[in-house]
Amino acid sequence: MTKFNIIVPSTPEAITSDLLAATSDDIIENVLLNYVLDFLQHRPDNAEDLPIALQAHYLAFILDCEVLNGGFNQLFFNHPEMADDAT
Repeated sequence: MTKFNIIVPSTPEAITSDLLAATSDDIIENVLLNYVLDFLQHRPDNAEDLPIALQAHYLAFILDCEVLNGGFNQLFFNHPEMADDAT
């Protein structure tokens, strides 16, 4: 059986052009999601303060996960607050 070496990337304090340039394409999505999730955990009422590109990326990520898991019904059941933004 193949052994997998799973490395969870650290959560950056800020998204900068230097960070993006230095981050491997293999983990860039994880780095961005870690940043967004950390931001939302510490400041859940300030999601609008995230850059619009990160808001769109996060919304697309959640939409994709939920639709693959059970369709749009799954999205609307698990994240009713995102339904208006996702449609």
